[in-house]
Amino acid sequence: MVTAELKALREKLVINEFRKYQSDGLDAEGAYLKSKQLGLDFGQRMRMLTQVYGLSLAEYKVLAVRLDTSLTINEYQEQLLPDLEEAMKQAHNDHETRRD
Repeated sequence: MVTAELKALREKLVINEFRKYQSDGLDAEGAYLKSKQLGLDFGQRMRMLTQVYGLSLAEYKVLAVRLDTSLTINEYQEQLLPDLEEAMKQAHNDHETRRD
C-alpha cells in the first residue's frame, strides 16, 4: 500500500519533471499528452497542468476534452444533453412514483 508520504513525493517528482519539460519548450498540450503516455491519472494530470502551466480548471477541462475527444467543449457538452434530459425525466418519474 502506498503511503500518503510516498504519493506526495511522487507528485513532487512529477511536477519537477514537467517543469523541466516546460523549460525545454513543451507546451500545455504536449504536457497533457506526455502525462497520459506516462500513465498519470486524471487528478495528477490536472494538478500538474494547473501548477506547472498555470491553467485554470476551466482551461484544463477545455484542453482535456479537446485532446481526448477531438471535440470542442461546446460540442462535447451538447452530446451530454440527451443523457442529462433522460436522467432528469427518470428522476422526475421516480419522484412521482414515490409520491403515489
